[in-house]
Amino acid sequence: MKKFVAALFALSMLVSLTGCVTKTTGATPLADKGLNLINEVDKLAECEEYIALFSSSGEITNVIKSIAENDYDDPKAIFVIKDLDAIVFKNMMPEVKLPTDIESMVKGRFAGALPSQINAMNGAISLAATSILSHSGSFIYRELTDPVAYLYTYDNGYSFMVTFTPRDENIVNASVSIVINDGLSRCSTREDVVSFFVEALSFGDVSVSAVTKEK
Repeated sequence: MKKFVAALFALSMLVSLTGCVTKTTGATPLADKGLNLINEVDKLAECEEYIALFSSSGEITNVIKSIAENDYDDPKAIFVIKDLDAIVFKNMMPEVKLPTDIESMVKGRFAGALPSQINAMNGAISLAATSILSHSGSFIYRELTDPVAYLYTYDNGYSFMVTFTPRDENIVNASVSIVINDGLSRCSTREDVVSFFVEALSFGDVSVSAVTKEK
């Protein structure tokens, strides 16, 4: 029990970490913030002591080691997905009718649940490994008024989704999750991303735009 409590405490400390912003030339400030969080997730994946806190499974450890072997400094593409929370809520639970005040309180959680839904397609091992590497942070940013999600794709089978949620006093909460899915990783255009949501998830009406990066 003491080890479990210590692990939970360690996780609560790690997910609150923020650091220097890694710059992606030509990208938006939020894209840079997301890339910084992705680099922190990479550090978690490379830390054997951290992984041992939460799992003794060789299968889970091997998945995480595979994630850690890659470099995530230069994503192939970055996409902005608007209203993802409402889209996920609508498509995951179309028959659920919540009171308006309750829906406004909880719908922002659904975008963050989407990576887990995609990872679950690969089975429990992938879901467990990616859950261990979930990460979050907070920062001051005055320009964000509505929740938004950023998708980062790489040519290695892995992608990252970062959700940004504005709070009071110009505080933005950011949560990042790694997604293990070859189809999503292959996305290099906005049309690819829209097709993935339609074909793999049966989602419609997804608003996707690409972030321009200068090489």
